[in-house]
Parts: sequence; C-alpha cells; structure tokens
Amino acid sequence: MWSARINEEKNVAAAICVAKHLQLPLKIAGRIADQYYFDKNVKPHLNSQIQYVGHVTQRELSSLAKKASAYLATATWQEPFGLAALEMLASGVPVVGFSTAVPPDWEHEGVLTTASLRWQDLVELVRKSNVIGPDTCAAFASNMNIQNMTSNYIKLYREALLPQVIGEEAMLADDRVFQVVSQHPQTLK
Repeated sequence: MWSARINEEKNVAAAICVAKHLQLPLKIAGRIADQYYFDKNVKPHLNSQIQYVGHVTQRELSSLAKKASAYLATATWQEPFGLAALEMLASGVPVVGFSTAVPPDWEHEGVLTTASLRWQDLVELVRKSNVIGPDTCAAFASNMNIQNMTSNYIKLYREALLPQVIGEEAMLADDRVFQVVSQHPQTLK
C-alpha cells in the first residue's frame, strides 16, 4: 500500500518499482497534487496489479490498510512527523521506506528504513516486513501523542528558522524555554 499526495517529493514511482519487482499488488491512494507527475510516472503502470484507488476517505483508507501487508513510505524529503505512516502503524501495518519518509527518531521493529533513496534497497525490507505482527506496529503507534508531535514540530521549526532569525544568545534563552515546554507540555494549554 502507498498513500500520500501524488507528486515528485512523495515519490510513488519508487513504490511502483518495488511492487513490480516483487510481483506484488499495490494500492495507491491520494490526491493528485501534480498531474504531470501522475500522467508520466503513475498512469502508464496502472493495471490489475498496480491500482490507483483515488483520494479516499479516512474510512476507506482504514479498509485498505486492513488488507495491506506493508506501507511503502517513499518520500524523498525529510518528513517532520509522518502522519500517513503513523496511521498505517496504528492499523497494524509495518512501514517500509526511505529514512527521509519517517521521522529520524522512529526506531522500531515495525519501521524498516534505508538511508538510500534507491527503490532497489526497499525490496529486502519488504520481505523482512512479512514477519512483523500487527500488534507490534499498533503498540508503537499508540506511544505517539500530541505532546510528542508538538515537541517534534517545535524542534523542527527551531532547527530550520531560529538560526536565521536570531543570534546565539537568543538561541540559548530559547533552549531554556524549549526545555521547560518539553518537560511540562501543560504550559502550552
């Protein structure tokens, strides 16, 4: 299974290559954000094995996840949180993909990644994912919560924006505030 916005950065083309190589079915779900990319990299490969199911509702996505053996996370840019991958894990589906497609701190047996951006390097990970039980994936997903997500986003914004905007002294003060907020998330309420 693959689900995301359909554009170059989300890289559904890699998932298609993996499915074709392994001769496995692939369901592609998502909004077409880049029609040219879809027409060039997805449409020519659609058949009874590789199917585009459209931009589906949450209920439809859950139904598709129940039948999936793995979720292919193929984004080529660093995902700050990986909501689609988390939804699949919560549904008991292991995540297989590029390390850029999931947050770097998602180290778990239900999340199999490679630092490579070559689809060929996902093949063995898909094979390994067959032994991961749904309860293992769901248990990992249950540890994700709003406090973790908020902390991850704050950290990402700090890393991306603050060095450009403020000096080092202000960064040190911001570190102290960040530590207080991280340790006491109720202060955000």
